Amino acid sequence: MNNKSDRLAMIMAASKKINDNKKSKTTFKAKVQTKCLKAIKNATEDDRVNKSLEAFDEAFMYDSARSVDRIWRASGVVDTYRDTVRYDNEWD
Repeated sequence: MNNKSDRLAMIMAASKKINDNKKSKTTFKAKVQTKCLKAIKNATEDDRVNKSLEAFDEAFMYDSARSVDRIWRASGVVDTYRDTVRYDNEWD
């Protein structure tokens, strides 16, 4: 009986050692990946800031007259205005 319990204890110790090694490798790998991602993020930060500032560029602030006209016509404002002022000259 003592031989069997020693054998089980040895198997449990080996299993624990293997599991501990797997955990330590996983955490090391996760730490390295996190540090790499952080380094990449810091290295490309200037590009990301410049891209976000492009939204305030004057080219993005204004639309062409053609696109504005298309938007006004599609929204129905032009038709509503036309219907509103249609009888203005008949009030005399």
